[in-house]
Amino acid sequence: VVWGASDSQSLRVVSQLREPWRGAGEIVLRRVGANTPVASDEIFEYQADLKDGSGRSIPGVSFLWSVRPLTGNAMVLPPLLRNGRTGRFQHRYYHNPTTLDWVSVPGQVRVEARARYMGREISQASPVVELQP
Repeated sequence: VVWGASDSQSLRVVSQLREPWRGAGEIVLRRVGANTPVASDEIFEYQADLKDGSGRSIPGVSFLWSVRPLTGNAMVLPPLLRNGRTGRFQHRYYHNPTTLDWVSVPGQVRVEARARYMGREISQASPVVELQP
């Protein structure tokens, strides 16, 4: 690329190529700590890892977490780390304005992790999580 009035001036273009596509990708979820039913007000966590077609971890992926209510409900807490690899949840759901207490909704939920890799959205739901009354 020639730049300016004379041939002695030049512009150097540097470009970074991104990593090639590493396969279909699958999110693997792992519950942190005990798999027992979650007590009221208790915090529970899941960790997510995006794997390529060969089962290797794909670095640099961020996750967005949500709760899928089945017969109960829980709330998503802010992540401790920016990449959101660990989803944090609490077995409490809403604030009762009459009693001024937080109310837990017992039953069952699944948590879900979503990621975007190379323009494709991938998601995975956990096994059922039991929430105690």
